[in-house]
Amino acid sequence: MSFESNLTNEFFNSDMLNDDFFNDIVEKQLNVSRDKFKIRLIIFTAATGKSDNLVSEIYRVKIKIEYFESKILNIVDVIMKASFETIKEMKSISVFQREQLIYEYIPYFEKIWKERANIEIKFAPRCLRVESDPYEIIMLEDLKALGYEMRKRRFGLNFLETKLALSKLAKFHAASAIFYESGNEVHPCLDKSKQIVEQPPDSPIYKAFDNLYQKFLSSVKALNVSKRVVDKISKWNMQKMMDSFLVPCTPLKCGFKVLNHGDNWLNNIMFKKDDNENSFDALLLDYQMSYIGSPNADLMFMLFSSVHDDVKIKHFDEILDHFYNELINSLKELKYKAHIPTIEELREDFDQKKIFANSLFLTIIPVTRNTSGITIEITDFFEGFTNDKKLTALFFNETFQKLAETWLSFMDERGLLDIFDE
Repeated sequence: MSFESNLTNEFFNSDMLNDDFFNDIVEKQLNVSRDKFKIRLIIFTAATGKSDNLVSEIYRVKIKIEYFESKILNIVDVIMKASFETIKEMKSISVFQREQLIYEYIPYFEKIWKERANIEIKFAPRCLRVESDPYEIIMLEDLKALGYEMRKRRFGLNFLETKLALSKLAKFHAASAIFYESGNEVHPCLDKSKQIVEQPPDSPIYKAFDNLYQKFLSSVKALNVSKRVVDKISKWNMQKMMDSFLVPCTPLKCGFKVLNHGDNWLNNIMFKKDDNENSFDALLLDYQMSYIGSPNADLMFMLFSSVHDDVKIKHFDEILDHFYNELINSLKELKYKAHIPTIEELREDFDQKKIFANSLFLTIIPVTRNTSGITIEITDFFEGFTNDKKLTALFFNETFQKLAETWLSFMDERGLLDIFDE
């Protein structure tokens, strides 16, 4: 666990986790009243590893019950996300409040698809209970028990999985556009532009970006890439790179904007396969970083962080067009009344936000491709990222270097590295 054992013990021995708490979970999951069953056993197991870079502790919970009348036993599988203590920087951007809010929105998004298009759709695991005092807890149905599984990060998403995940994202984006078109206001915690403040050069965040950049640049110089690529990356301005995380918050020129998942890398996507081992559905997890902005934000995030390198290079334009067509068609299916962006408008917006894609090389990509065995903590970013051993592990492991060598050259060919020459 990433937290001290005494905090864990205090949590599991707290009055919060009482009979009423778990009876409520069973009632909601099985749609049966508590006078029909009794709880026989509750088993907790860690659902994640030490290197998963999470803000919360996540447990897989098995609740064994017995029905009074029939004496039949049943198992209820759920996931518990719990925060024992909150990193102040994460608390300042309302990560728990965001996720709680999104899980309130999701049933409305699914209802929009049912009422407007007569399509049954599922975006995420069902939220069963939320608590905020004294501990922040979100209880969810366990998708693994329903046959869903994650892809291993070292493989990346294949073409079919990429299309499935982007189709679900497009439908999520479209439902959010309808939700806001219908008069619902944007909650302040989803407006990232009001939560990110300029960091002075002596701040830990600025130092973290600069240390990440210096190590990244040194790794690029050691790669088999052109001098042109090295020169372009050498011109990166750290303040502008940090500011680039505000870029996805801006809507398209036509004003179109959606609710972004915000952290849709492959560890936050689960797939269900058919009998032939072909994936046919994708669901999204972990909405702690969701925000309002351009749909290209989620597209870039997933494409750059999670798609297999050969796939995203070979099918780059096809992937973009697939997502755009899915989004446009979804808006039409849901009878969106405002201006529906064209593919040309969406591609123009992608090009205008390419600095964000570059900044992912300093933060998201090295973490998601970290195969060094050295654990990177979220606190490393908020403490200036001064550990040179961890920095070296991020940018000089074989997996990241192979990715950077092929992907940076492709980005250069497509003009995606031209961010400070224009």
